[in-house]
Order: sequence, then structure tokens, then C-alpha cells
Amino acid sequence: MTTTHQTLQDRLVKELRLHGISTVNDANVCAPSFTAAYNTHFTKPPKSDFNAHQPLRDDENLNIVLT
Repeated sequence: MTTTHQTLQDRLVKELRLHGISTVNDANVCAPSFTAAYNTHFTKPPKSDFNAHQPLRDDENLNIVLT
């Protein structure tokens, strides 16, 4: 798992140790509940409901835009 503002990796390791988890399979079982708790703690509502996304124009190619 990558770090999010250098917090996720450290928290995950501590949480796994706290629950005595030492295998990848056990960590995979724990991951959904850890992710839900993490998201509950750090999620913030958007300041605005406005959706600024725009559809691609006919002359735009998503594969080129993302390279």
C-alpha cells in the first residue's frame, strides 16, 4: 500500500501488529475494515457540489491526454 500524506503505511503496519496479523492472507482479510475505518476518519465532504468535469471534445483522444 502506498502512503497518503505519509500516514497510511505507518498506520497500517501498526494496525496489523495490534491484531497479531503477520501473513498476507490475514492482512487481505483485515484490509476492508481498515480501509473503511481510515476513510471514516479522514474523509471530508466537498466544499461545493459543483461538478467541474467536462466531456472530451471530438478532437481529444483520452489515450493521448493521459500520456
